Amino acid sequence: MNELVTKSDNSINGSRKKISVTLSMLGVATLFCLCLLGFRIIYAGKTGYLFLVWNLFLAIVPLIFAGIAEHFHRKNNTIFWLFGFLWLLFFPNSPYIVTDFMHLRVLVSTVVPFWFDVMVIGSFAITGILFGLCSLSVIGRITFKRFGIFWSWMFMIFVALLSGFGIYLGRYLRWNSWDIFVSPNELFSDINQRITQPLSFPQTWIISLLFAALILCSYVVFNRFFEYKNRKNF
Repeated sequence: MNELVTKSDNSINGSRKKISVTLSMLGVATLFCLCLLGFRIIYAGKTGYLFLVWNLFLAIVPLIFAGIAEHFHRKNNTIFWLFGFLWLLFFPNSPYIVTDFMHLRVLVSTVVPFWFDVMVIGSFAITGILFGLCSLSVIGRITFKRFGIFWSWMFMIFVALLSGFGIYLGRYLRWNSWDIFVSPNELFSDINQRITQPLSFPQTWIISLLFAALILCSYVVFNRFFEYKNRKNF
């Protein structure tokens, strides 16, 4: 009995240590992004890329919601489902930051080298995706415990498809995650048009499927990497 308790404690401590290390690494990545952006603002004397800070904050929010959902998934079903829903609603903001590369065409500066602007946006995009993948791993762990491996993967595919569609809604139709509460009628009208008339909106489905594939492939690689790392202990 004591051995089982010891193993359980070691498992919990190991899990907490991994979470602490992961959060520390993400914190360093975030600080690096902010330093790059700060240097650009000082060097160019312009705040053209300041929106990246807001977008990165939105990319962090799903990890917070996922952490709360995991904390309550065995303690309080109501709170668990509430924050699980909020996570699903805000998760597309994490991979969405990749679309900020489109601003290179508009905000490119003659003062700042082009490659530096690519580095700034790329750093924010990679960090945002990592925050998203961490939150997706947390939710994946919960669904695996609750429903098993098959339904866990089915849910991951569903999340990827839904998020790809969400990224399209955000980038091209300029909808935000909170608009489901602020302007639900207009939002659902746009969604309904594209679902009931798919052939009239080919761009919607091409972009949604491409981002869904990106999310799913990134998740598989992310999970495999950490699985290999834990197995090899390096």
